[in-house]
Amino acid sequence: MRTTTSLTLLLTALIASSSLLAADTPANGEKSGNSASAGKIAKGLMFFHQERLIFSPCREPSYVETDDVSPGKEASAALRKLGLAEGKPLYVELSGEASGGALRIEGINFAHTEGRCHALRQTHGKWRAVGRNPAWNMTTTADTLRLQQEGRPDIEGKFTETPQPGSSATALRVQASPEYAWELRQQLCHQPEDGIVTGWTASADVQGVKLTGCAWHP
Repeated sequence: MRTTTSLTLLLTALIASSSLLAADTPANGEKSGNSASAGKIAKGLMFFHQERLIFSPCREPSYVETDDVSPGKEASAALRKLGLAEGKPLYVELSGEASGGALRIEGINFAHTEGRCHALRQTHGKWRAVGRNPAWNMTTTADTLRLQQEGRPDIEGKFTETPQPGSSATALRVQASPEYAWELRQQLCHQPEDGIVTGWTASADVQGVKLTGCAWHP
């Protein structure tokens, strides 16, 4: 029952967001990243063929060579750990830049084992996050954060975002009763039970319950 609820919350987050959308491949020389001020992110399918990673953007039927320039090639390692293999493509959202006809991968925003593109949907939210034990789903709009938890009422309130100086973390302080805050830290987050890898971890103490999970930019 708990597994079913968790998967339902995850799917709700994915459907509500524009994370499974057509690709926005960065223009040549235009950098982007997983940071809170991220620019464009390349969205499409990743294939593994003859020891090479091939990217196919959702917006057009084309194939692009990739070059993993992330630290220690952690991006491609994470995609393989998620299940990328011959005949098993993944849906991916990658930060990086186009260079010399190839996509230079600098990091992962979001990846899912469901290897297909979804229809374009508009969203004004900046963050999505999901977790387990208990199952929860966090979404934001322009200035409002909503938290859904298994077996608990939804919590919604205005929020402010504050990057943490000297670190790769950012804080979301929510005006709820009682007030609480999320910490989002830029590092790869694996959630194999739901078939995802994201570029951020998420954690919060909400009414005495510690919530941890994975976050991304929709």
